[in-house]
Amino acid sequence: MKRYSIQTIFFILGLLSLAACQDEDLIKKEDIVEGVPVSVVLNVSSFAFDKVETKADMGVVAENKVNDLHIFIFRSDKTLEDQADFVDLSQTGGSGNSGSIEWPRTITSGQKYIVALANVNSDNISGIDYSVVERFEDLNDIVASLKGNLIQRPSTKGFVMSGYWGVNSSSATSGLGSCVIPQPTTEGEKITLSTGKIWLRHLDSKIKFDIQLSDKTNKEFIPRDWKIVNVPKKSNIIEQVTDAARAEDDFFDTSESKFETLTLEAQKYSGGSFSFYMFENRKAALNSITDYAEREYKTDKGGRPVDPFANANPLSTYVVLRGTYYEYNAKGEILLSADVRYTIHLGYVNNIASDFNSERNLFYTYTVKVQDVKNIILEVTSSEDGEFKENQPGGEGDVIISDQNLLLD
Repeated sequence: MKRYSIQTIFFILGLLSLAACQDEDLIKKEDIVEGVPVSVVLNVSSFAFDKVETKADMGVVAENKVNDLHIFIFRSDKTLEDQADFVDLSQTGGSGNSGSIEWPRTITSGQKYIVALANVNSDNISGIDYSVVERFEDLNDIVASLKGNLIQRPSTKGFVMSGYWGVNSSSATSGLGSCVIPQPTTEGEKITLSTGKIWLRHLDSKIKFDIQLSDKTNKEFIPRDWKIVNVPKKSNIIEQVTDAARAEDDFFDTSESKFETLTLEAQKYSGGSFSFYMFENRKAALNSITDYAEREYKTDKGGRPVDPFANANPLSTYVVLRGTYYEYNAKGEILLSADVRYTIHLGYVNNIASDFNSERNLFYTYTVKVQDVKNIILEVTSSEDGEFKENQPGGEGDVIISDQNLLLD
């Protein structure tokens, strides 16, 4: 599985430099000159979210627009040196996803930590109070909460994001925004910073389900509805080892929803699709498991399913799909019909059975191929490498096999 050309919903804010804000590991400590006043210009750019849209999908422009921006600059001891708010980037002459920002005051040269928050004024989110930040560690106390049980983001004020400065996305995360602002040639000189960028990441993951028939010959699958169980209500503004949503009250279940699209071919339905957004939810398996079937059921010594969800954390997220499955003979008469329900836990990237995670800033696509009443093939791709195909043990069906070709409810 290749990585997508536009990885994970990354926004890139350029902090560009004649002498460049550099990774401090590349500079001898004795060469760092601290405390010299310098003016900086920040160039801001973003990359489009390179995926298809569905009806519930907010679309490329809305997902990637920076409507408001708050940047912190911390000293080497991680105390706050300065912070500033910036408005819609389209007002700086850019497209709304890019522009050039001049820092409103001089800062000082030396080793810094640079962190940014975007779209904190979203009317979907509450709780983002950054006025309390005096030290770098204070950012860890900020928790964003949903205003309502939302799996879409119906706001013109954008998706909340956060990120660090780094040479690349990996160094940004590992270095927590650490960089060196070099001494200017003359005091107060304006410098455009350039070797690194602030990599902004969405708090949400984006998840799409695409349901299909594995074999369409004399078969039909009519999607009925879907729901999500254990959707997180809140998220840390800065990614941490432990999720903000940890207690039962931190989650909600959705009601059943209709599919956004239905696939109709030769007067027969063969599936449909839907998509949604969700805060990160990373819950470990309760037991050591290696087989996909164990994600939905604990099995006995004979390999038979006996205990649903025995291995999954009760707060891990899963999706329930319902529909009607038909098989026909060559004359188009119904041989079999079944009301089916498929339960699919999120996660399982890189074929790891114990992975129940949905991580921030990733786009997951779950392709569900219905084989028969009780089996599906599940293929998952994400903006990280990972693909798998397994029979789905979470399939249930009330089957009617009719010699009279009668379809019964």
